[in-house]
Amino acid sequence: MNWKVIMYLSPLGVAVGFAGIYGLSGDPRVVMWLGTSLICGVVVIRHAGRDYFVHSLLACILIGLLAGLTRAAMIDTYLLHNIQMEDVYGSMPKTVQPRLVAIMMGLYFGAVAGALSGSLSVAVGKLMGKK
Repeated sequence: MNWKVIMYLSPLGVAVGFAGIYGLSGDPRVVMWLGTSLICGVVVIRHAGRDYFVHSLLACILIGLLAGLTRAAMIDTYLLHNIQMEDVYGSMPKTVQPRLVAIMMGLYFGAVAGALSGSLSVAVGKLMGKK
């Protein structure tokens, strides 16, 4: 396991988090996550050496966690710039904390992006003749 590659990709999580805080939502957010998945896949293929799927999955989960933590730390600003999310949080039971939901959503999107990135990494790695 090459943890340097995973840590090298982790600042993308803070960038994704700040993009979400300042209003990037909907389709542009999906495109941003796809771009993040592609970046992870390319970096992993070039530098991980092996176990592309696991490296990509862990890197994207870490990116999602950092994005969620960034949003959770600045939840008031996030809700100010993402008015539609205020309605979502308002419809939840009062016992559910918006900060926890932000972290959990970051982990969820990170895991989905990681599975996509890992699958693409394995496929491209095989096409390139790498094991």
